Amino acid sequence: MVKKKLLKKILITSSSFKTVDAFLLDFLQSLSINFMVHVATNLNNLNQKQINRIEKKYNFKLINIPIKRKINIFYDMYAFIKLILIIKEKGFDITLSLTPKAGLLTSFSSFLSGIKNRIHIFNGQIWYNKKGFYRKFLKFFDLITFNFSNKILCESYSQSLFLQKEGFTKKKITVLSYGSLMGVDTELFKFDIYKRKKLRNDLSLNKSDKVCMFVGRINYDKGLNLIIKASEYFAKKKDIYFVLIGESEIDPLKLMKILIARKNIIYLGPKKNINEYLSAADFLVLPSSREGFGISVIEAASVKRPSLISDIDGLKDTIENNQSGYLFKSGDQKDFNLKLKNMFSNLKLTKKMGLKARDIVKKKYEKNNVISNYVRYIQEIS
Repeated sequence: MVKKKLLKKILITSSSFKTVDAFLLDFLQSLSINFMVHVATNLNNLNQKQINRIEKKYNFKLINIPIKRKINIFYDMYAFIKLILIIKEKGFDITLSLTPKAGLLTSFSSFLSGIKNRIHIFNGQIWYNKKGFYRKFLKFFDLITFNFSNKILCESYSQSLFLQKEGFTKKKITVLSYGSLMGVDTELFKFDIYKRKKLRNDLSLNKSDKVCMFVGRINYDKGLNLIIKASEYFAKKKDIYFVLIGESEIDPLKLMKILIARKNIIYLGPKKNINEYLSAADFLVLPSSREGFGISVIEAASVKRPSLISDIDGLKDTIENNQSGYLFKSGDQKDFNLKLKNMFSNLKLTKKMGLKARDIVKKKYEKNNVISNYVRYIQEIS
């Protein structure tokens, strides 16, 4: 009788199931062909029926761990102890962590448990744009993650260079191929003239109206103030609109006041199928002050939409400046407005840049290729 080959076990952790849902499902499914995959994350927003459906469809096991994004001593200690117990019970061969808090808890618990391969993926530093003691405090925790992980991956080359400059030098930081977390599905994210017409009609926008779109969490780190001030700058232009998509992290009353005051800002709230909306825009804006990469930029590029983005580490890797989009000086309102004006006033050039953007995405960030690179990397070290 031929013995069935025992698959190695891998534990993947993230602070939020949203990260898993948005980026990792296809990767996890591919990984499950050669590994027994378990995913530990905060499942408080899922019921058992939803958990069962996801596990069956993508062939991995979900484990509820109450990891919080912000510091919470009680929950952090509870999550840490639970991770140690789970690692000991399941006998994992590899751990892979994403997000800062999950990285901190997983790298330390898997080190104490004697896990040979402890991988962490850096996908943005929350201390990147901070100053003083708070910056040093947050950076210290990333250094712990770095030191207790023995394999370090990073989403982008500029982010890896930033980390090295900041003293993360004791071990190699690897960027797989051209970077990104899991790439973009260029067959799903395609320009669709019918979707463009429908959404514009739903929003009472004319065919000739000029639309830039923001996709991401609505907060000030993402450049919300720059967008608000830009909307004021273009207020007299009746054919220019700013469409925002994403979950708001600012006070609801403040957001309501902004939307009432600025008639050229349209807020659609959080949306799951972003590919259904990008065609309606002429280009994307992402004026972030910190970013690990810029998934919305390459998703927009796949839909032939160029982007106007901050020239910050991580994010700037996602375009070729003056070819598939524009970089502007981070935090510089005047430069942001000027580049916006260039894109709004020359939509033929903007459209040409969009074509170039899709070519770049297909070459560098095709989802299947990116996933294959991650799976191959894990197979090679295991």
